[in-house]
Amino acid sequence: MRLTCHAIASHRWFDRVIIALIVASSVCLAIPNPNPNPNPNPHTHPNPKVCLAIDSPLLDEASTTAALLACLNAIFTLCFVAELAIKVVAMGFVANGPGSYLRQPWNVLDFCIVLNSLLVYLVWVRARARARVRVRVRVAVTVRVQP
Repeated sequence: MRLTCHAIASHRWFDRVIIALIVASSVCLAIPNPNPNPNPNPHTHPNPKVCLAIDSPLLDEASTTAALLACLNAIFTLCFVAELAIKVVAMGFVANGPGSYLRQPWNVLDFCIVLNSLLVYLVWVRARARARVRVRVRVAVTVRVQP
């Protein structure tokens, strides 16, 4: 298993694919705001042309753009977790000598970013699940109240 992961992690296309995923993920964060501010006065309320679309409070959660961005965010997170897992299995986590994963500064940064992405994604999934439960409870209460 370790030899297979080492062969994958040291392949010349592995880093290229990861860099392409990082660029694509960054592009998704800079998608133009679909709900521009209707206020024409740029001094009081600037109208941003670009926003962090995944976290934008202006993005309608029911829109196709929001659904697409949520799906892409899940895919990117999964890819980056897979990258981390492959490298950790290939290199060792921290106690396998100077070549271990967390002994290299860029990998420490990568680990923190992936861990943060996972935590944010898990919180988002949990919040969506709670929202669905609340909607179902409201519907059930409404149905019971109706004569």
